[in-house]
Amino acid sequence: MMMAEEITHDNWREWKPQWTGENKTPHDLQEKQAPSVAQPDGSHRRIVDARLWNSLAPLQQEAAMLIAASFDLVTSGNGYATSNWQRLPGSRGSGNISEARARLINIYFDWARKCQERKISHAMIVDVLSFGHACRTVDRNRRLKNGSAKINLLRGLSLYCEMRGWV
Repeated sequence: MMMAEEITHDNWREWKPQWTGENKTPHDLQEKQAPSVAQPDGSHRRIVDARLWNSLAPLQQEAAMLIAASFDLVTSGNGYATSNWQRLPGSRGSGNISEARARLINIYFDWARKCQERKISHAMIVDVLSFGHACRTVDRNRRLKNGSAKINLLRGLSLYCEMRGWV
């Protein structure tokens, strides 16, 4: 049984790793392979991811976050590891979190059905938004022409915005 002081004490508070210096840390090696840039909110994002993200309209960015969060809700407990693009949306303005989650999941399933009707690959979008694969990697793995995953992603995000009445 945990004591109250154990719960309030943060064991990681004093942890301040030295990420640079010897060029042999995992962070340094990752930076060589896929450099990152600082974002206005103080976080860092891989340049490839930042270029894709910055190419999206603000409503498409909102759609991307909601799709990723919805997929996370649908698959939680199934062993999938997902990317966390930002905080989980869906509970704002609602007093009942379970209703907000159910609403978000229902919108997600409706969107996935519409994707199928319009020949938009839901799986490719999930690969990019939830699993963090680069569009180029998705194109290569699926043996598609370069740019196919990005076009598919943009079509899927636009469909989501259309379904929500944002455009």
